[in-house]
Order: sequence, then structure tokens, then C-alpha cells
Amino acid sequence: MTFQRAKENAELQNQCYAHACIDCLQGDEVEVCCNSEGFLGSDWEAIIVVNMGTNYLVEYKDFVDEADESTPLRETVMATCPAPAATVATNYAV
Repeated sequence: MTFQRAKENAELQNQCYAHACIDCLQGDEVEVCCNSEGFLGSDWEAIIVVNMGTNYLVEYKDFVDEADESTPLRETVMATCPAPAATVATNYAV
């Protein structure tokens, strides 16, 4: 499956999302995850171009637009807050 095909499938099924909170700003770096077939669990670095509330327009760091390979690929993805990192207490005394 080509990236373009996976991208189209993800857009139809709304399966790509950015790990970032709703209050991220233009220029913030995010990680975009995709759960479409062939890309399950894949993460890509991107930069927020526009914060649209519950969605972002992102620009990928490592993908280019098929129509103009000198232009970074942009697409709209859902915004999701990442789960908080698990913390383990060490040297803890009561």
C-alpha cells in the first residue's frame, strides 16, 4: 500500500491523530499517529500549521506533497491529548 493510499484511507476513517493537547499553538511540534492498515502504530513528526480546535492542519517533516515534491505534505488530523507518562517513585520514604 502506498503512503498516498494509506493517507486516503485514514482520511476517510479519521484514523490519523496528533498527540498534542487542544491548546497547542502554530509552530508547535507534534507526533502524528496513524492506525490505518499497513501503518498501525506508526508515528511521524509534524509541525502545527493551524489549530482548528479539535483538529490541526499539520505539516510533516519527512513527507512531501505528491503534486510538488519540494513542498512538505500537509493534512488535517484529529487532536488528542497524550496519556500522561507513567511515573515510578524512587527513594520514597514514609
